[in-house]
Amino acid sequence: MEICPLCRRKYKASKYETCFDCLPEEKKKKVLEKQKEKKNNLENPQGLFGEPFDEPFDEPFDEPFDEPFGEPFNEPSAKER
Repeated sequence: MEICPLCRRKYKASKYETCFDCLPEEKKKKVLEKQKEKKNNLENPQGLFGEPFDEPFDEPFDEPFDEPFGEPFNEPSAKER
């Protein structure tokens, strides 16, 4: 954390040039819009095509998922490396 070079009153993270209050109005609006968008996405998650995640599947799965997919992975021994 560093003191803002413009106002010299508030702290800012070292990766930013100024504190939030010293940002130009346009940048403040963009930051607030992004924060609002993130909050909306967390409250209303959407799938890849804009469909909500909480809808049930139309059809049940054909096969159970009890069996592993493919062959099991075996680490090579020290001799094989």
